[in-house]
Amino acid sequence: LNEWWLPLLLGCAIALGCGRNGPPLPPQYPVSGVISLDGKPLANAGIMLLPRGETRGNGAFGMTDAAGKYTLKTDHGGPGAPEGEYAVTISKVVNRDGTPYVPNPDVAEAGERETLPGTYSDSMKTVLTANVPKGGDTINFDLKSKR
Repeated sequence: LNEWWLPLLLGCAIALGCGRNGPPLPPQYPVSGVISLDGKPLANAGIMLLPRGETRGNGAFGMTDAAGKYTLKTDHGGPGAPEGEYAVTISKVVNRDGTPYVPNPDVAEAGERETLPGTYSDSMKTVLTANVPKGGDTINFDLKSKR
């Protein structure tokens, strides 16, 4: 049996993108930055970019580290965000006793609370925006606790 067709079949599968359905994803550009609250790094906060207007894609998200630094990625795991205009939400959730919140799918009770004002954390009320240019950018946010 001649197996010359195997490399050809493999080459076709790679060229076709291994069967990914749907429209092509928009190009993504690296986006990172620092989030601070009253001038101090905001650790363990989530950031989400929600597309506005003509911006393509589903947005992007990230989490801050102990120094308040974040790097965005998309829901399909790719780094960065597509070019465009975004509404931004930043959320910092803690347990009711103030300790860091760690999601646990096995726990049915909701014992967590949001620590940031809705003008930052609520997608319907946020005052935060971002513009991701072609090529990416560093986008910092300095939040104020009294807003």
